[in-house]
Amino acid sequence: MLGLDSTATIFKREQTLSLRAGKSIILRSLLTVTTTSLWRQWIRPPTLPSLFRLCSGSYTQDTYDIYTWRILACRPTCNKSVNDYWDRDKEMDPFYTGDMPKWLSDEALPTHSKKYYLVQESELPENDWLHLFIEIAFLKANPELVASPPLEISKVVLETKEDYITEAREKLHAENAIFYISYKYTGVSSSDHKAIIRKTMDGVPEHMSLEIALVK
Repeated sequence: MLGLDSTATIFKREQTLSLRAGKSIILRSLLTVTTTSLWRQWIRPPTLPSLFRLCSGSYTQDTYDIYTWRILACRPTCNKSVNDYWDRDKEMDPFYTGDMPKWLSDEALPTHSKKYYLVQESELPENDWLHLFIEIAFLKANPELVASPPLEISKVVLETKEDYITEAREKLHAENAIFYISYKYTGVSSSDHKAIIRKTMDGVPEHMSLEIALVK
């Protein structure tokens, strides 16, 4: 995940990212940031020499509550400056900007389009960053939780503007993509949930944006 082939487990007050180099970044109180009041909130982990920097925000679109996470740096060392400039409008295709898309129902899903891919259940373990996506979405909707919630992915449909070249599963590694995710909370009172997540990159190393729409 985060463009570094890392794995992650989210908790309310601490997140550990196990990087490819074998080092860890510990982010304390990452998910306790109030995104409605902080747009340019820089978070720097207390354990150096690792660096993780992001800015966050939120807004409402129609019936959606949308949260944005813009990652600007994720590296095991801090010996170079961070590029804080995000050139979204100039560098990104308009398909991935503007309003968040509407929820894609089963009836609206084209059956022969190369722009969509239904992620297979067997592919979920090797792409466990998808689980990280739904944890972020669920914890934003339920900020009172203090531990990683028990969640299960029911269905993931992935959309890109670009067609795949060889195999449809190539879309899982696309720099820019839209994910329509159905998932379940399997805690004391089980419930079904939906989230639309738009992942985009502006071409700058370490930069990645996540826009998360909570579908009511």
